[in-house]
Amino acid sequence: MDSSDSESDNDSISSHGSSISNATSSKIRYVEPLKVVSPLSLPASSDDLLLEPENILQALGVYEVLRHFSRIIRLTPFRFEDFCGAIQSPEQSALLAQIHIALLRFLLTEDDASGLTFTASDEKDSFNILTYCLGDFTWPELIRSYISSDKSEFGDIVSAVSGNDRDSPFPFTTVENRLKVLQRLCDQFLASNSVRYDIMNEGMVESEDHCRNCCKMGDLLCCENCPAVYHLHCLKPPLEVVPDGDWLCPVCEAHQIKGVTDCLPDWNRDGWLRNAPLGVDREGRKYWFLARRLFV
Repeated sequence: MDSSDSESDNDSISSHGSSISNATSSKIRYVEPLKVVSPLSLPASSDDLLLEPENILQALGVYEVLRHFSRIIRLTPFRFEDFCGAIQSPEQSALLAQIHIALLRFLLTEDDASGLTFTASDEKDSFNILTYCLGDFTWPELIRSYISSDKSEFGDIVSAVSGNDRDSPFPFTTVENRLKVLQRLCDQFLASNSVRYDIMNEGMVESEDHCRNCCKMGDLLCCENCPAVYHLHCLKPPLEVVPDGDWLCPVCEAHQIKGVTDCLPDWNRDGWLRNAPLGVDREGRKYWFLARRLFV
């Protein structure tokens, strides 16, 4: 046999053997053992919210949107505990009604500015009459009409407001349906042009040019929370000198709610829109400080 032939045969055998060894080694994989997460023991005070644990995070997300953009929605601040009580209560509540009314008014105004209509031309006058009569007793029907007008956008929550269940029609429905409707309305609100403009400005407020009281220009005192400005002599009681530090207008001063505006962290006061976790423990659990509470 020629030496060249024998060398080629040896090469083929060695290459074949290497492929077998590679195939064998590729099948051997290191499997990490399952990590057993130790249960987290919480104090008894952590169970004081009226909502079930599986609904708290969804309710907290809706609450943070309403709290942070309360100036744009024109909604008075309220505590998270009161919001949970209104969601959980089987009866009608003034807080839940005002939240839906404020969101619906904003969305209708934003849609009207964009030239969007949700009814046929022959039904538009009737819809405008219902909008004009928007109040504590009529808002469920308007919410139902608004969501049913665009089933391609709200198709997943039409059943929550359609009133098919005679025993619990909207808003006297389950907690899950209430949160689902509120979350979709908040999603529509966050997609509006007003919110986009506020996010682009990073929460910075542009003050107005005319006094809220006399509607005249001049040397004006600017509010730190809203665009309102006032003359010193237009305030009640009138001021003689510019106050030191941050000044709040009478409307914002009246909306300083204990348990809401007095416990915000510094980074949230500066206009940050995203909440960052405080840290992560060894088990991988994240800790968040929101609404005066520590969430895990």
